Amino acid sequence: MATLKSNEQSLEERREALVLREKDLRENEEKNAKRINESDQALTEVKRVEREHESRMNELHVQSEDLARQRQLLAEERKLIAKEKLDIIQNHHAHPKSTPPPNNIVYDLTPTKLSRADLVSSVPVNTAPIPLASNPATVLWSHTAMQDQNYLEDEKFFLEALKHTPYHGTKS
Repeated sequence: MATLKSNEQSLEERREALVLREKDLRENEEKNAKRINESDQALTEVKRVEREHESRMNELHVQSEDLARQRQLLAEERKLIAKEKLDIIQNHHAHPKSTPPPNNIVYDLTPTKLSRADLVSSVPVNTAPIPLASNPATVLWSHTAMQDQNYLEDEKFFLEALKHTPYHGTKS
């Protein structure tokens, strides 16, 4: 009987050990299942973020290509404008009086006697405002006209000053 009891006790100890082992295995299995689930979720999140980054990179690439095309078009447009400006300048130097003024500007050609202060502050009544020029020839013509007008005003002021300056020369 003692052997039977010792065998029973040994079997009971083994059964308890197996139950504990089974419990540990279930806990480890649950932990592993939880880890696998977390890993799957993390992998799904990583793939989502990767798709977002790839989409954003594609969008940036398209924008970069558009910007490069726009820069190229702008450079070509600048070259064309520079060429047109050069042609206008060369044409103006070759034929200085052939560039007609814009048709929408009305000039007041009545002679007046004004001081320099009046010249600076006066605006003729029947002149139309000068629109912003979209044509390079008009811009160049307008700039040249302004320079000529400034020069004539300075000369007129100088001549007026000479009229009022006494000249007392001594004859010997």
